[in-house]
Amino acid sequence: MKNKILIGIIIFIALAVTIGLVLFSLGFFKDDDTKANNIYNGIETNYNTLNNNEVGNNVTGNQIDTKNASLEELPQNYTIEQAIKDGCFTVTYYAVYNKENLDDFIEKTSVNNTNREADSIRIAASTVEGDLILYDLIFDGEKYTLKSDYTRDKYMAEDDRKVVINDDIPGRFYTIALRQDGETIRLELILTAEASQKEEGKIYEDINIVSYPLNATVYPVAPEFRAEVLEVFDNVMWIKPIENGEGLGDKLLINTQGNDFEVGDTVRVIFTGLIRDTYPAQIEVISVEKFEIYNN
Repeated sequence: MKNKILIGIIIFIALAVTIGLVLFSLGFFKDDDTKANNIYNGIETNYNTLNNNEVGNNVTGNQIDTKNASLEELPQNYTIEQAIKDGCFTVTYYAVYNKENLDDFIEKTSVNNTNREADSIRIAASTVEGDLILYDLIFDGEKYTLKSDYTRDKYMAEDDRKVVINDDIPGRFYTIALRQDGETIRLELILTAEASQKEEGKIYEDINIVSYPLNATVYPVAPEFRAEVLEVFDNVMWIKPIENGEGLGDKLLINTQGNDFEVGDTVRVIFTGLIRDTYPAQIEVISVEKFEIYNN
């Protein structure tokens, strides 16, 4: 009888230890900072958090002013999120961003504009595999120049991963336009009626730059909202949308992206517009920064 009791005690202790270890691994005995980080790490996202030591809008320390840098100066870890933040006309598999900038460029440089102006625009496009291709389209008042940067396309042949420049796009023969082709919208440099006046035996053709599905969500500018900081942990924080945050719920857990925030701060959050139907809601953050007007 005593042996049975002893065996029962040993089994009970073993079960208790096992349950304790399981609870500890799940974070039940960890502090709030660790819990919050574990929650955030469990959120599945399809973007890479920006490396604030290398990429940014302001030149501080080792940061590069990516908004004004040339294609050759941009770091290889330049992301689609930073492109959206920099104001590039950006195309992904489900959305288009900063279309206002493209519309403005088309209006200024179109052959139909009697006061055709010099202008430029940077275009960013995500490949099917998620790599980034960049284009600089420049109109100097007489001709277009298209610079195409394929250096980040890992699925392209190595010899083709380079910056290609086409500077033989005369403005009297070409204009820029968006055209619908079935269920696809194409951004193209298209031939005008003047193109029939061929020069030196050259044959010009329409130049397709990027395309996107007709049903893609189009954002004139990158969507943003303002929020109040509720709690701050090591690399994440809880925020409450307070302006332009319709449909985001009453609480979000987001990455701080290396910035210093305090409870009560008002922050400006730029995101991709993608909202996952969870509680709390999950979004793809492009950038988060203090909104000084509200914090002063």
